[in-house]
Amino acid sequence: MRIIEVVDLTKYYGSFLAVNGVSFEVKKGEIFGFLGPNGAGKTTTVRTITGVLRPSSGEIRVLGYDMLDEREKIKARERMGIVPEMANPYVDLTAMQNLRLMGELYGMERREIEKRSIELLKLFGLYEKRNVKVRAFSKGMRQRLILAMAMISDPELLILDEPTSG
Repeated sequence: MRIIEVVDLTKYYGSFLAVNGVSFEVKKGEIFGFLGPNGAGKTTTVRTITGVLRPSSGEIRVLGYDMLDEREKIKARERMGIVPEMANPYVDLTAMQNLRLMGELYGMERREIEKRSIELLKLFGLYEKRNVKVRAFSKGMRQRLILAMAMISDPELLILDEPTSG
């Protein structure tokens, strides 16, 4: 099964061509890396795949959903976890509160949110800091929390944009 299908994706910003006819597919169970130099259009491609940007032309299917159809895009996004390039947790909330908020945004039941939050905080070595406001976290701790937040709903697809920056 193909989890991501991109066919002839093109994106213009005004007259500037940011992505030129990109095509690829990712199958279920694969780990896929999208590599290229700065300014090559990687983040723009990721933003179109996740439905943040609308492409100028081309086709995008994620988890079988047409990302150019607004209703289908919502269904796809419910089933994916996304860590954008410039992700930040809410610094005035604790780690646990950040995870609870994300779980609520995904429409998860409170009991499942609590269970997943504890699992993820332990997995990422943040359990002891679960009640500390994120403002006191190091950059690495914040990055681990952002990843946990993307994984709270146990997504079928996890998309990371620049996961090793910083």
